[in-house]
Amino acid sequence: DLEKTKEILETAAADEGSLVQHPAPSVLFRGLGDSSLDFELRCYLRDVDTMLSTQSDLLLRIYVNLSKAGIEIPFPQRDVNLRDFGIKQDSVDVAQIKTDMDP
Repeated sequence: DLEKTKEILETAAADEGSLVQHPAPSVLFRGLGDSSLDFELRCYLRDVDTMLSTQSDLLLRIYVNLSKAGIEIPFPQRDVNLRDFGIKQDSVDVAQIKTDMDP
């Protein structure tokens, strides 16, 4: 749900005390990824020294609120297809090889 995701990001920024509200934080829908819908939250800090802790707090709040709303964060999934390129191997009984190698 794009609108709900945007709302969650906006609320997270509005609730973060270390951000200024003028200019107001903004949420941008940046694109369609391979396995994602890419949003960007732009906001301004009251104090640049709080950048890492503010980023961490925002990410935690956003993750929790997305989960509560039933919005999952997608992770890439890949299918691997194995093909026979004409390479033939003799079938070998591994148990027999081990027995032959035992002293």
